[in-house]
Amino acid sequence: MIKKSKIIGAIFVVLIVLGIGFGGKLYMDKRAEETAKEEQRNLLEIQKKATIALKNSFKNITSLKFEENPDENKMTGSYGLVLTMTNKEGKSTTFFAIYIKGKEELESYIIEDENVQIKGETKDVIQVIFYNGETDRV
Repeated sequence: MIKKSKIIGAIFVVLIVLGIGFGGKLYMDKRAEETAKEEQRNLLEIQKKATIALKNSFKNITSLKFEENPDENKMTGSYGLVLTMTNKEGKSTTFFAIYIKGKEELESYIIEDENVQIKGETKDVIQVIFYNGETDRV
């Protein structure tokens, strides 16, 4: 009788431990998923703000495509961007730029084609393709 109650007690303890472990795993998975979604929302927001900075840096832009997800430098708060920009003449160039969150213009960029990357300001609405495939007019 004592052995039987010890076995039942041991099974009960094992079931409790498994239940806690399973619940903890579900909680951690959900937390990781929420963190990933929040990070994606932040990166999309950075891309939108970088688009405005780009419009303040170059003139005659008609479309912009983010070729890669922004690469954050946590020490400086800057983001490395790989962009393809098309101008009103239909000419395109792909280049690297650095955007610092909150700035009105790009911090720096590499000139790949000076006939496309003309310093100035674009006031017209442009078509933007974000890295995640979403499109918007900014």
